[in-house]
Amino acid sequence: MLPGPGQIIRVKWTEKASNRGDANIYHYARDVTVIGSPHFPGDSYNYAITRFFPMQQLEIELVSVPAENLKDGPPSPRLDQLFYGRRVMRHMGE
Repeated sequence: MLPGPGQIIRVKWTEKASNRGDANIYHYARDVTVIGSPHFPGDSYNYAITRFFPMQQLEIELVSVPAENLKDGPPSPRLDQLFYGRRVMRHMGE
């Protein structure tokens, strides 16, 4: 189940320092408050985006598209924005 906006979820991840061997593997866990729009019911398209930032900061955004807006199928949340000239890097809260 996807979390709703305002819910707090725990995210765990591992980072490995490049070119430094297995000795530099770091494990992190953060409690994150989900931002975004509420779930739409029925056949809507709902997905969560996790964004990682420097200093082990992250945010999770819930994106929902109502069923009536889907027309020819669900939008692709993995659309590569670089091909469209859009800014790819974001800052916390943008």
